[in-house]
Amino acid sequence: MEEERVELEGFITFYKYHNVQTGYKIALFKIDDNLQERVITIVGYFPDFKKEDRLFVAGHFVKHPRYGLQLDVEEINVLLPTEESMIIRFLSSSRFPKLGKATATKLYHYLKEDCISILVNQPQIYDELLANKVVNEQQVISLKNGLSSYDYTNTAIQLLIRYGLSMKNIMKIESTYKDKVDMILQTNPYQIIMDIEGIGFKTIDKLALNMNIAVNDKRRVKAAILYIIQTLSHQKGDTYLSYDVLKRGFMHLILIEDAEFDTSLQELIDEKWIIVEEDRYYHFSLYQAEVCIAQRLKPLIERKIHVDFEKHLDAIIQEIEREDQIIYTDEQIQSLKETLKHGLFIITGGPGTGKTTLLDALIKIYKKGYSDQLTISLLAPTGRASKRMSTLANHYACTIHRFLKWDLHSNTFLKNENDQIKTDIVIIDEFSMVDTLLFASLLKGITGVSQMILIGDDGQLPSVGAGNLLYDLLQIEQIQKLKLNKIFRQSEGSSIIRLAHDIRYNLLNEKYLFGNDVRFYNIKNTQISEYIIQILKVALQQGYHLEEIQVIIPIYAAVAGIDNINQTIQDFVNPKSDDKPEIRVGHQIFRLNDRVLQLKNQPEDDIFNGDIGYIVDLDLENETMVVNFDGNEVEYSKNLFVNLTLAYAMSVHKAQGSEFKIVIMGAFREYGQMFNKKLIYTAVSRAKQALIILGNFETFLQQSKTEDKTVRKTTLQLRLKKVLS
Repeated sequence: MEEERVELEGFITFYKYHNVQTGYKIALFKIDDNLQERVITIVGYFPDFKKEDRLFVAGHFVKHPRYGLQLDVEEINVLLPTEESMIIRFLSSSRFPKLGKATATKLYHYLKEDCISILVNQPQIYDELLANKVVNEQQVISLKNGLSSYDYTNTAIQLLIRYGLSMKNIMKIESTYKDKVDMILQTNPYQIIMDIEGIGFKTIDKLALNMNIAVNDKRRVKAAILYIIQTLSHQKGDTYLSYDVLKRGFMHLILIEDAEFDTSLQELIDEKWIIVEEDRYYHFSLYQAEVCIAQRLKPLIERKIHVDFEKHLDAIIQEIEREDQIIYTDEQIQSLKETLKHGLFIITGGPGTGKTTLLDALIKIYKKGYSDQLTISLLAPTGRASKRMSTLANHYACTIHRFLKWDLHSNTFLKNENDQIKTDIVIIDEFSMVDTLLFASLLKGITGVSQMILIGDDGQLPSVGAGNLLYDLLQIEQIQKLKLNKIFRQSEGSSIIRLAHDIRYNLLNEKYLFGNDVRFYNIKNTQISEYIIQILKVALQQGYHLEEIQVIIPIYAAVAGIDNINQTIQDFVNPKSDDKPEIRVGHQIFRLNDRVLQLKNQPEDDIFNGDIGYIVDLDLENETMVVNFDGNEVEYSKNLFVNLTLAYAMSVHKAQGSEFKIVIMGAFREYGQMFNKKLIYTAVSRAKQALIILGNFETFLQQSKTEDKTVRKTTLQLRLKKVLS
């Protein structure tokens, strides 16, 4: 049952935590109920209040895993004092530095119980107060300043609440504009979109239209253009748009005259919100990111490294071979030596080609050659990829977000060009998943780097965000690179690796024979759930654990989509039971023992997008759940449930960067154009021991040869060639 909304009156006695950038606070709140003095903890996004401010607070109680019961604030404002003693106390508080208790008492006796309302709403009263020597000129200034702050709290914030903005967004606005919120709302509410990350066009547009801003108001038009250029760039993976694409997208959002669009667009160009080169229109953030990457990679690309221990390198490699009982090929040894010589080096290759072997060898060479004097930073774009990297390389690895200290509340990196991390060597795995903005943030956040090594598979899907970094960098002649083609795990009889290789190089045909660890079942889409359950039964009986098996599907909807399959598997492995609590969140039911996938980064809990865990506790009364992520137990309050989804089946993008012993994948025509060569290759290469494909063989064969026809529009190659010429 949903917790009832709680409404309280009282005072803030102490701020335990305050994020200055976002306005998020944790405070002790003394309840004023005339019966007992109770102190509770309140959390949320709200302005700074003084200790003497009597407040109205409304929200819902939530149980925090570490700090217990807290009131999650949804509404908060200062209450007008109504009694004589309270009014005098209010007017003699630190809010009005030039007024003392005597003057406050005189004011009350002169204006009576409507004292504050008159001072706020009848500005002409100040002349009368001065004439009658109730206050002096300095005290008038103090009164006006103090009451304007009060008036702001009760007007601007309440206005934003009334038009549906969340307290989180309201406090971002308050933190940015301070006492100028009302002025911003009156002059240009769309300025909020331009100044504050995370508050979108549609949110502010609803507010602005309710404030009677015209549909063709230039402020609205300019905000809509910025919204479209950012949205389409992200959706398409492009770092820029053409004029036609930009205008067409805009006209789907707002319909105005061509001249009005062109005038507003030119103003945004003049104001540097949009950068234009030829017929390329960039949002300034993506333009700056490309420029940043080109400029900051230049010295690394041009750097030739003299290896201090070069004469001992062969001996070091032989020592590693003895310790690890491995023999490197001549090609691998030559590759290791070549990698050590360049400031920027790229290693690419498909599954089984030895990328991990080279990574492990490199780290050991660095440690032995430099006697642990170097700082080596191992990074990956996802939590699961970083954990896998850490395990395979026997060296600490983390996500780029964690490395740069991404802040959940402000959606910014705490490590940046103003506070950089010093590190000698940076190695990034699964680099194909890294987008332009993230890589630029990394380059701005590090200093002292002598070498950067990028490892990836250029046959896999590109990043979800804008850009095509790995592909672009591979086209630059001056960047040293190594392409691994020889399949070392072929000797182990892995037909999964052979299949991935054959997909990559278009070697599939109608008579293709799948190996022992690959099975293809030619079925209808309506049969997929039935087949998956049968496969799971056999695998579990053979001793496999559920976390070792992953269903990978390209789309969410349809009968052979993720949502339907998740529910089917849930009902099989974790059926409904009277002794098993469950809770509905949107279209999904979460049940005790369910396998779930994290959808958003929560760095404060050490969990990240793509992490998989199990629900180990579900408290229906307090509406909380505890999820175990490989030994890290994280408690979720109700407002965080949306960060989770069932994980029995997941998308190819979510599975990218991970490996599973058994992968079950679908192959149906209903998956559409996105079911193409890169997506299939990426899905296939997630399997380590067994791959089971369910679907239509002709569709699988045809789509395995279908290249993604959408070419990502970027100009990173152009910028790199220019700075390197």
